[in-house]
Amino acid sequence: MKKYNFKIVILALTMIIFFAGCGKGRPGVAKSSVNKVEKPVPVMVQKLELADLDEYVSFTAKLEGITDIYLTSESSGKVIELNKKLGDWVKKGETIGKIENDSYLNNLDQANASLLAAEASVELANMQYESTKKLFEAEKVSRGTYISTGSSLKQAQAGYASAQALLKQNELAVKNAQFTAPVSGYISDLKLEVGAYIGMGQQVCRIVDNSKLMIKTGMGEKDISGIKTGQKVYINSDYYDGEIEGRISGIGIAPVNGSVNYPLEIELTNPGKILLPGMVVTGKIQRESYQQVLYTSINNLVQVYDKYMVYVINQDNRAEQRDIEIGKQIERNVILVSGVNPGELLVVEGANSLNNNTLVEIKN
Repeated sequence: MKKYNFKIVILALTMIIFFAGCGKGRPGVAKSSVNKVEKPVPVMVQKLELADLDEYVSFTAKLEGITDIYLTSESSGKVIELNKKLGDWVKKGETIGKIENDSYLNNLDQANASLLAAEASVELANMQYESTKKLFEAEKVSRGTYISTGSSLKQAQAGYASAQALLKQNELAVKNAQFTAPVSGYISDLKLEVGAYIGMGQQVCRIVDNSKLMIKTGMGEKDISGIKTGQKVYINSDYYDGEIEGRISGIGIAPVNGSVNYPLEIELTNPGKILLPGMVVTGKIQRESYQQVLYTSINNLVQVYDKYMVYVINQDNRAEQRDIEIGKQIERNVILVSGVNPGELLVVEGANSLNNNTLVEIKN
């Protein structure tokens, strides 16, 4: 039994020595570790280049016709004739319609007769005056008679002037019995119907010319500074494919009553007369241009408290954290004053996954 136990002990010691020897012969296996492979972070970049950055003032407004007036009746009566309908083009001086004018014509005839009578009275009174004047100078009539004939002449002259005024009044009444276009344009919002009665001062129609259009808007003191008459304006509409160029035709030097906005008028062409008065458009006016500056979207900056930083990519495809100084913000763009240089690659997407010296992979 003792001899058997002794063999077991000898066998165990032999195995321990064997395995210990194996361990010393392969030191690399016990102490080795697997090297980790650095995985690049995908980013998108913007190559910084010097360029001009324009600052615009934007607005939204309604279009108006270059001509847009309301024609009202200068007389009253029943409408007996209509020469135009809604949407027709009318030339300046053209007749749109007429009202019944028999009474105006009768009054005109009477005014003409009154004028003729007044003219005859003046001639007679003048003859009497000249005759009496000679007799007075010859001391054949009294001074009172001479003065009386002079007064009669003045009364006759006053009557003639009154008859002339009455004639003009009735001529105007006859003229106003027809509706004459004071300007050229399209008939809009026609109020007339044959047989209907129209009163003095009542609206006849609206005349609009949209061969050119106008925008009347207003801007605050911050936006109006730097804007000048004759400056270009760029107009966009949902109803026209493209940009329409206009010009500033007038600028008010004082705010509109009850507001802080300065009045601004803009004239623009209407290609194909597609746009109509009343349509809403958007526009922009260049207020200032910054020449040859570095700029990027404000979204590409990382803000840390009151400071800004960006990541640029170096030649080893690693991210470098840069503190920057920013200048004026224009819409969503901001001018980069210092911290970056022309030609550098600025990270514009993926910056949130970066640290200083992070390996990156640039994606298109």
